[in-house]
Amino acid sequence: MEYNEDYGDRLTINVATGTAATLTRMKTYISTTERMHLSSHGTWNSEEGSKITMYGGYLTHQEVSSWSLTGGICKFIYLSACNSMGHNGILDTDLANELRLRTSIEAVIGFKDVANILGATLLSQSFWGFHVAYEYIGGISTATSYTNTLDRIQFKIDLIRLGGSITISVAIGYLVSLAMSGIGAGFISAVLSGIISLYLLGLLLDEVQATLNSCELVGTNVPGLYWPSGGGGGGGKPPVDVID
Repeated sequence: MEYNEDYGDRLTINVATGTAATLTRMKTYISTTERMHLSSHGTWNSEEGSKITMYGGYLTHQEVSSWSLTGGICKFIYLSACNSMGHNGILDTDLANELRLRTSIEAVIGFKDVANILGATLLSQSFWGFHVAYEYIGGISTATSYTNTLDRIQFKIDLIRLGGSITISVAIGYLVSLAMSGIGAGFISAVLSGIISLYLLGLLLDEVQATLNSCELVGTNVPGLYWPSGGGGGGGKPPVDVID
């Protein structure tokens, strides 16, 4: 939402939470908006594969197999949920592939294991910052945004681990600096507020690293949104929807 304040009518974000975060709303968003971020709980089982909780139902590859939304305008979805693209580090792209086959979506980001909340926040903040609002005129492609995000976070993790006599406050400052908005920085600071020793920080970094290693991008390279002078992203259509 903070990007609205920064970019005015050049970026519109629609949000569906709680009882509004349904499969029906998701299908509407695929038809009417250009990018989507889905944040929820996810699991994996051998019968259904990746299974993401929605209000009143589940997003699975079996569910998506009955959709017919290839005429939509959404080109990319970020599945910010545990096991949204596999389990135990094993890649399972069935859900991502069905979304790409049955809808207008061309690229998907997800996780092939459990996603730590701090790691997931750092990844999503950075990715969307690059893809949607890297420059005033717009963002950069999904592939470049994904690579830049992984490199950016990995650099900070390595900097902390190799810092020798680095203090907790300095290390936390490095992680907070990864936020792409004031709201994100506040949330990351709150998550890190309970870290009182380098040992605890090390355990947390292990979880963040595991989340980083679990993050996968599949599909074609989707261009970043470019905002023509005087218009919103994609000629005025709302570019981003968030389902939480």
